[in-house]
This record gives sequence, C-alpha cells and structure tokens, in this order.
Amino acid sequence: MKINPYLMFKGNCEEAFKLYADVFGGQILAMLPHKGSPAEAQTPAEWQNKIMHAALKLGDETLMASDSPPANACYVLAAMLERKRVLKQMKTESRDGGRRVLIYEQGSTGDVFIVPDPQLRLDELENVQNEVAELLRGAAQNG
Repeated sequence: MKINPYLMFKGNCEEAFKLYADVFGGQILAMLPHKGSPAEAQTPAEWQNKIMHAALKLGDETLMASDSPPANACYVLAAMLERKRVLKQMKTESRDGGRRVLIYEQGSTGDVFIVPDPQLRLDELENVQNEVAELLRGAAQNG
C-alpha cells in the first residue's frame, strides 16, 4: 500500500517545502498562492500570499501541502473520482469531536486518501467548484 501524505501548515508551507527540497534533494512541482486564484476573493488579505497548494517530488514519492487546505475541493474531487470508479470509498470515521472523515482507496495502486467531510450547503457550491477548477488547472500545468 502506498500512502500520499498531504501536510497542512499554519502559514509556513512555502518555507518548509523549500527546506525539504534543499535537505532531501527534492523538486518543487507546484507552489500556488491564494492570490490570483478563484479563491482570492474569499481569502483574507493576510493569507493572499500563503500557499493554496504545493507539491514536492522526493524520489518516487510526491508530498503535497497547503497553508489553508482546500478541504471542500478535496472532498469534491474524491467524490468525482469515486463516480469515475478511480477511487472506492472504504469507510467513514468520526474524529476530533465528531468530525467525519471519508477514507478512499485507489483500486489499481492501493493508495489511501483520507478526506474531511465538509458537509456542504448548497450556497457554498460555487466557491467549491472554483476551488476544484483551480486544483485541476494547477495539476494540468504541472502534470
């Protein structure tokens, strides 16, 4: 089984990833700030230059992270991949005071992904669609 870690930082993602790349000889594949993204309007001014998504290649592995994780977008992407039969939801667990997480497995590789369940409201869907589009655009540019 291969696990793809996604780290969540409190504002120092860029600094940490530059250090990891230097120390471990990795290659930064993506370093996308909130500024200039569809999420820019909903992001506080002090977080505009913080990292929305980062990816670091370390040998055969990819480490991903963000300063303010797009949990809603991750949930929607996981649901989309489940519908395409790329991911299979294995189980749902409650954590941290009842917060639900969904556990997915990628069928051909056995990779496991843990995604927070955002329990979205209909009025939040447009922002989440924008987050998903930005993640997909970043993946296409760096892929």
